[in-house]
Amino acid sequence: MNKNIWVVLGGLAIGATWITVARAGMKSTIPVVINSAARSAKGLIGSARNSADATQYIGCSMEAADGANPVIKCFASSSGGTVVTCSRTTVNPPIGLSVNAVELGFLSVASSISNDSYLQFNWDSTGKCTRIFVENSSDDEVKKF
Repeated sequence: MNKNIWVVLGGLAIGATWITVARAGMKSTIPVVINSAARSAKGLIGSARNSADATQYIGCSMEAADGANPVIKCFASSSGGTVVTCSRTTVNPPIGLSVNAVELGFLSVASSISNDSYLQFNWDSTGKCTRIFVENSSDDEVKKF
């Protein structure tokens, strides 16, 4: 009888360990990577914040003001100190017309960036943002405080 208790307790311990491992889930750490030739920057906001160096950052900002067109600005700095930025101004349409789908898409995607998003953006030769990709996923590294 005593042996059966140890078998049950051993099974529970193994099961608890398995459950803990299964709950851990996949985790991604993606530092800021800038490819100037391809005009692209990418990385996890949390990984940049948690990096050992003091140079990495990545993000986008949006600004809207009375009498001005909304502006999206994206920016990144790699561990090597390469800094890039791009911006995109959404032109306000004439009264009675709506913002075109492309500009609305940029505003929507930029609005979905959170503190712990994966972010990738591209720009053209004039510094205009041509693509913004955002991923919010459970495997993305979060900022540590």
